[in-house]
Formats: sequence, C-alpha cells, structure tokens
Amino acid sequence: MGKINSDKYKNYQVIEKFARISSLVPLKNSALEGVWVLKEKYVKGVKEKIKGQYLRIVQYPVVAMAHYDLARKAYYGATIHEYQFDGNILSEKCQANSDDSTQVGNVLYSQVSIKGNMFTQKNANQIGIFQKLK
Repeated sequence: MGKINSDKYKNYQVIEKFARISSLVPLKNSALEGVWVLKEKYVKGVKEKIKGQYLRIVQYPVVAMAHYDLARKAYYGATIHEYQFDGNILSEKCQANSDDSTQVGNVLYSQVSIKGNMFTQKNANQIGIFQKLK
C-alpha cells in the first residue's frame, strides 16, 4: 500500500497484492538455488569476452536472468524461465525474453556440474561457468 505522486496522478493510492509463484511439481535438486554471475562463456569451443554482467537469480520454479553493464549504465536484456533440475540435467522453459519473443515456449536442456561455489552449464553450442554470489 502506498501513494503515487506525479504530474498526472496526485496523491493516488496504490494497493498491490503479491503471491509467490509455486509449482505443482516439487524441485528434484535444490543445488542451483541462489544468485549466480557468469564468469566464463564458450560458444562452439571458443572463449568469448563477456560484455557486462550476466546475473542468474534461481528461486524454484523460476530463473530470472539479466544482462547489464553497470559501468556503462547499459541494459542488454532479460529472460524468465521455469526450471527443473535433477542434479545433472537442467531444463529451462522460456516464459519471457526481452530480446527475442520467438524464444518464449522453447525448452533448453543443459548438462550441469557443480563444484563448490561454481557451476558449469553445457548445452549443444555453449558452455557457461557461473560463480555463486549468494
């Protein structure tokens, strides 16, 4: 509950109610829950320079990803996926993509390995190495 004050809306009362997204299917493995940042990326075996920051926020049943650059004050895009993880295979079904709406509905399957506070995600064309922030 709060109020908006702008040129168009003077002292406008706002009441919002939120509910946590939940799934009817329980998460098989919770090892990816948390906040991760991309440290290395390989496409077709070639290491790519990482432009800006890639952040993954994993809270079952959703993964939210943002690509931005704080130094340049640039925003490159964001996606939201429903996910399931069994300890080896990560499935991510795209629910929203700010860059490419044709990706909505697509499911990406990746092989994942976790070592300490790092995880490696491999699929047909890419390898991403992430470090846990939180």
